Amino acid sequence: MCAQYGMFKDGKFLLKIFRSKPPVKEFWRGMVLPRRKGPVVTVEDGGRVLSEKVFGLIPSWSKERKIKFATHNARLVSEDKNTGKPAPIYTKPTWREPFSRRHCLVPMEYFVEPIYSGEFAGNMVKFSPGGEEVIAAAGLWEDWVSKETGEVVSTFAVITDDPLPYIKKIGHDRSPVFLDPKDYDEWLVAKEKDPGRTVDFLQRSKADFSWKAEIDRPMAAGWEKRV
Repeated sequence: MCAQYGMFKDGKFLLKIFRSKPPVKEFWRGMVLPRRKGPVVTVEDGGRVLSEKVFGLIPSWSKERKIKFATHNARLVSEDKNTGKPAPIYTKPTWREPFSRRHCLVPMEYFVEPIYSGEFAGNMVKFSPGGEEVIAAAGLWEDWVSKETGEVVSTFAVITDDPLPYIKKIGHDRSPVFLDPKDYDEWLVAKEKDPGRTVDFLQRSKADFSWKAEIDRPMAAGWEKRV
């Protein structure tokens, strides 16, 4: 899964790259982790908008801001634990509504994953796209409103799928679904349509890069027990 990634470019750079309007002039720059804010690109009134949201989607129906399960990643297709059959993202209550209506792009410079086998075993590994300063993963967003205070928390998740070839070779079992710039608008403009076709679009449109893997840091002692 993608639980941490780097985003160090400033707002002016991202506004230019994504041809967006700026509701915020500046935002967090550095490592983006769950429950930390990060920049995302959405569509409002027909134009792209760069804004800041919290990494870790809170479903609108959740009674509490802090939920008991991880929602920073949305797996495109997972295995149903009861039937053993593939379960598309749109069959899950957490993702059904945002997958239908609320799409975003998540800018990244690189992402970091734990590796448990091969030459990088026992390390957190940074995957950087060769020749690209910033790439964008497909994401989902949701505004959660506190029924007690009326507070609005704008959140997002990164969509993941089976790993790209290089990521699999290094030893990780999934990777974010990255998109080519020519497909940004097709994804951003979430229309009411067959969700199965949207899944097909993402799987068909995955962008790949000339990846570079390097050790970010060793994992904590006892990592072998998590293999």
